[in-house]
Amino acid sequence: MSEITTKNFKQRLAAIVKSAKSQRDKVQEIIVFGIQHYKDHGNSSYLTMVLNECVGVKSMPTKTIKGFIQEHANLKYVKNDAGDLVFKKDGKEVKAVMPVEKWYDWAGGDHQATKDMDVMVQAKALLTRINKAVKEGHVKNVEEAKKVKEALRGIVLQA
Repeated sequence: MSEITTKNFKQRLAAIVKSAKSQRDKVQEIIVFGIQHYKDHGNSSYLTMVLNECVGVKSMPTKTIKGFIQEHANLKYVKNDAGDLVFKKDGKEVKAVMPVEKWYDWAGGDHQATKDMDVMVQAKALLTRINKAVKEGHVKNVEEAKKVKEALRGIVLQA
């Protein structure tokens, strides 16, 4: 990669913007393909792949893409039996409307890249962190930590 200088800065910036616009249009194409496939076959796996891959790309606003997909197809984003987040049909019939706008121009868009939170995973992680902190003596109030641990343990065991 060549060095950025005052002479090539504008050119490099223009190339980045052009590339980003091209990428968002390519994402639009695969979303439209996934919606069409869901509409024709009732199979949401392509839409699941789109969203799950976007989660790992910080510049992709997954919350917006997820909302856009759900606006155009009767899908909910839930855990399957294996514990993976997937799109599943919400209702008995396949309902899908082909988008006329781009996902990045969609009025319902919230351009904050976020991943759906698994509350139980977070609760277990917090319980583990508290246990470690207590064991290592890094807790300000041990009695309070014990109460929180018991409450979390009860929630985690019920799930």
